[in-house]
Amino acid sequence: MSAIRVLILDDQQMLGELLATGLSTVGEFWVLGRYRTDDPRLTEVVSSVRPDIITLDAAPLGPQTPDVIRRLREITPETRVVTLGHDTDPAICVAAAHSGAEAWLDIHVTFAEFVAALRIVHAGGSVYPPRLLGAVLRSLREELRQARTGDDVLSVLSGRERQVLVGMMEGRTGAQIARSLFLSTNTVRTHSRSILVKLDVHSRLEAVAIARAAGLRAPAGTGSRARPLARGVGVLARRPEPAVS
Repeated sequence: MSAIRVLILDDQQMLGELLATGLSTVGEFWVLGRYRTDDPRLTEVVSSVRPDIITLDAAPLGPQTPDVIRRLREITPETRVVTLGHDTDPAICVAAAHSGAEAWLDIHVTFAEFVAALRIVHAGGSVYPPRLLGAVLRSLREELRQARTGDDVLSVLSGRERQVLVGMMEGRTGAQIARSLFLSTNTVRTHSRSILVKLDVHSRLEAVAIARAAGLRAPAGTGSRARPLARGVGVLARRPEPAVS
């Protein structure tokens, strides 16, 4: 199994060093580097290395957090963004979810909880604290309600894009979708980027929510469920499909 490639963005050097050092001891992760969000090289780095996951320290960014997430997702839509911050402001957390963050972790989570969240996000799930999860879901539901008042929002997608979207609904990674559709990972990445643009969303989470609201259904036997993760972390996770040998 290939390593999960992680890029760490941290404007407070100490946190970034702790995360990088810890992840280096877990064999399945490969830390690509650490950068500040105002580093002039950041766009070029993210575009060239295209990490599986970007961890973002939201604490020093505050209200600017959603804008930074949106910029990262525009550079590489397939990359999952995991934020670490204080959960005292639901508005920022909700805005981060709308901007494309797959996870919002309290900055004081244990390293074990942090690693577990990275694994869930890499498998296609999302992680939010229980007390903020309700606000995130209510906001997404309202967005979907507004979307459903118009024509079929999925009519803008091609047949192949719908197949890729179903793969997202099943919680598959880009590589798993590529194998199931006999496509290259680059082709799936292109389709995924097109889906986000056409649906006017910034994350797989939002795209899947719109697809479900519009009536698109994944094959029977798959689906999502909410469950707790160690010491009060709320999870929206999809069980990944087993690899076919």
